[in-house]
This record gives sequence, structure tokens and C-alpha cells, in this order.
Amino acid sequence: MVKRSRILGVYTLRFFRSMIVQFVLVGVVFWCFHWICPIIHEQCKQNPKSPMGVAPQVYKPTAPLYASPNVRFRIDADPALKQDDSGKRLNTWILLPLIFVVVYFITSRAILREGQSIPLPVLLVAVMGLKVFIDVSVALINGGFATLSYPISRALEYYADVPKVEGIRSFLGNFNNLNLSLHSETHPPGGALFLWIVAKLFDYDLLTASFAIILFSTLTLIPIYLLARQFYGEKIGRYSLVLCLITPNMVLFTATCTDAVFTVFLVWSIYLYFRAVSHGSIFFSVLTGVSTVLSMLMNFTTTTLGIYLIVFTIIAYIGGRFLARDDVKQQLKRHLKVLLIIGGMMLLCYLFLYLSTGYSVLANLKSAVNRDEEGMGTGRETFARYVFLSLANLFAFFIYVGVPTTALWVRETVKNAIEAIRRVKFDSFIITNAAWIMGVAFSTLFTLEVERIWMFMLPFVLIPSAKHLAAYIEERKSLSMFYLVASLLWLQILLFEILLDTRW
Repeated sequence: MVKRSRILGVYTLRFFRSMIVQFVLVGVVFWCFHWICPIIHEQCKQNPKSPMGVAPQVYKPTAPLYASPNVRFRIDADPALKQDDSGKRLNTWILLPLIFVVVYFITSRAILREGQSIPLPVLLVAVMGLKVFIDVSVALINGGFATLSYPISRALEYYADVPKVEGIRSFLGNFNNLNLSLHSETHPPGGALFLWIVAKLFDYDLLTASFAIILFSTLTLIPIYLLARQFYGEKIGRYSLVLCLITPNMVLFTATCTDAVFTVFLVWSIYLYFRAVSHGSIFFSVLTGVSTVLSMLMNFTTTTLGIYLIVFTIIAYIGGRFLARDDVKQQLKRHLKVLLIIGGMMLLCYLFLYLSTGYSVLANLKSAVNRDEEGMGTGRETFARYVFLSLANLFAFFIYVGVPTTALWVRETVKNAIEAIRRVKFDSFIITNAAWIMGVAFSTLFTLEVERIWMFMLPFVLIPSAKHLAAYIEERKSLSMFYLVASLLWLQILLFEILLDTRW
């Protein structure tokens, strides 16, 4: 028993050391580029085409552990609401997420217990409910329930456009000509329509809108679990779920960033595509097309999904040929069939929208791109700015996915790359995910803020990470590594909420 404990301790220490070394190296490279080249940095953070430029993202404490009893959160833009330094005491809101740390570990242990049978509806309802409590409890650290609506209220993005929706048909028909908030002008009409539907069903107030976003975002958990289970089995599905619950950007930005709503249909589209391919199902192909259209009505980031699916089809075909599989041509036909059905459904849906409402997605996309480039630029103005933004995209995304999760992802990706080179195994899902993340980061399609915008890519990191963690635990016959990873993720979440400005 002592010997086994020593072995587990050695393996745990090795993993922890490996994880730290990986991120120290990444951090050193990034910050050397960031600080040693101040001239390049100045060129990168400015948009030469805009007189205002692009303001660098500035982080500052927003939820100190000690604050005055009645006022723990202030809106910086209002000079009348300055922090009162008198009578400071412990910020008691911190106790709520600490309680849910305990609840999380108890629940996760029950979910991951070997041989534990849990009905699917019970499992999903339990984790979705727990996600709501975790997200809300962490957000309350900033000063109570009033702060839940701050991401919406500080600039009234989407929310201020709700009164302009006199009906879905008229709103879609006039969308490209309306004077809307900044984010509505750089996105499709889905964000404003979502909040309008919430206002119609419940009430038009900030707290209702905030809780609607939080509750709706829990629907992302379902396709992540189903996707992981489809590729790697029930065990990996459960590990993906429990990791997703405490992924930093999922916790920090789903309460209550509208990108959490946009993520739902995108992740569902990814799952439905692979479900359609695996079953050769026309029904699921049609569902994928409908889900993709709904996603495209929410966020133009959906355009990258089509490219991802095509890249996956190509890599899966190459992998099949690489390993001389007999069914490679049959799989290629399935992929192409599903892609054609999805494309056809999207064309039919957009044609219907155009004929029935006058809404033109192409005109909307062109207008959004122009409006976005006015403020953010293209990212290709100079080579220095291109390199900086590409590296910053990667760094921001992986930091907010979580340091230990990223370490697991790196290890699993490298392992699969080596196996592919040696022709032992070719995991198209993991290899495509790695190539895709790097490709998108260096594509200049995104200029920062990817810690929230790229939430739809979480399955690409979480599922390989869960696979690696599960294999590690199965080999050692102990959940100690899960406790270590989860503890580090919780620590990162609480520190980020206390020390950084995570309000988008």
C-alpha cells in the first residue's frame, strides 16, 4: 500500500511538473514577444485605419477579498460611485462559490465512480443545475445579484435593441437599415431576437435577461457529453462533463455574456454533424442544417464551422488512406453526402427568409465585416500586428480554457501525432482539432476577445483532455489526478474573478 502511494505520488508530481514546464515555456515566449518588442507592441495594438485605434485590454481588480460592507462593486464610468475605503471587511460573497466547490467534488465523485449507473436524464439535469449554481455563485463575488446584469447593462448591447423589434418579420426585413447597438451591427439579428423572445415570454428587465442567458447556456453541456460519448464512450463523456463545469471561460463568461447563447447552436451543430455521419442519417443531416442556420442567425463565427467540417472530411480521408482502411471511400461518401444536405438546407432556409421577410444574410455579413474592421482592423495591417494578434489569440484562449486542461490537451495531441506518424493509430478528431485551432488563430478572422468568442471550440479541447485524464486515472486506479486538475481549475476561476476584469 505504501509502495502504491509512493508510485502515485511520483506520477502526480511528474504530471504537475510537466504541466508547469509547458506553460512556463509558453508564457515566456509570449511575454518576451510582448515586452521585449515595445515598438512592435505599439504597432500591433493600434488599428492604422481607425483614428481611435484599438484599445489594449486592461485588467484591474474588480472583486477585492476585502471591501466596504455595503459597497463591494462600483461602475468605474460613474464618478459618483467611487469605492468607499472605510470600514473594509471580508467580501462574504466568496463563501458561496467555496460551498459549491465542495458540492462539485461530491457530485463529480459520484459521476466518475467506476461502474456507477446513472440514467441519462438524471445525469444531464444534475450537471446542468450544478452549472447554473456554479456560474451564478462565482459571478456574485463581484458584488451580488446586481452585478449579474452588468455585462448587458454597461453598454446595453442587444438589450437596447429589444424595443426596436416590432415583430420578427419586420425586424429581419429592416435589420440591415436599423440604427442598432454596436454588437448588433457586427452580428446577425439573433442576439436581439433572443432577448426580445425572453422579454415577450417573461419580462423586459436586466436580471430576467441575465438568468435567461445563464439557463440557456446550460444546453451546451448536452452535445459536449454526447459528442465525447460518441467518439470515446460513456466514461470520456462523463469526464468531459465534469471538466466543462469548471472550465474558466464557461464559468466566467456564461454569467452573463451573450456569446454563451451563441455557443449553444454551434456546439449542437458539431454534434449533429458527427451523429449524421456515423449513422448515415438524412434526418440528422437535415437537423444539422437547421441548427447551423439558427447558429448563423446568432453569430457569423458559424462560417468557420463549415470550413472545419470540410477540413475534418479531408483529414479523415487522409488518415484512412494512411492506415489503409477498407472503409475509407465509404466514409468519404458519407461525409460528402451530409455536407451536401447541410448546404442544401442552409440555402433553402435563407431563401425562405429572404422571400418571406427580405432579410439578406449576405448583405448583413458584408455590413458586419465592414463595421468590425472600422474599429478592429483586419489584423494584417503590418506583419508585426499579424504575429502579435495570432499569438495573443492562442494565449488568451488556452489560458481561459484552463492551465491544467490545456496541459492535458497538449499531451494527448502530441501522443496522437506520434502515433499517426508511426502509423499505429490515426485519430482524425484530435488531429483535426489541433490543426483547426492553430489555423483559426493565425487566420486573422478574429482579433482578440477569443476567450469568450471561441467558447464553441471547447469540445475540441475538453474531449481530448478528458480522454487523456481518464486514461491516466485508469492506469493508476485512483482519482487523485482528477482532484488535482479540478482543484487547480477552481483556483484559477476564483483568482481570475477576484483579480481580473472578466466583464466583456
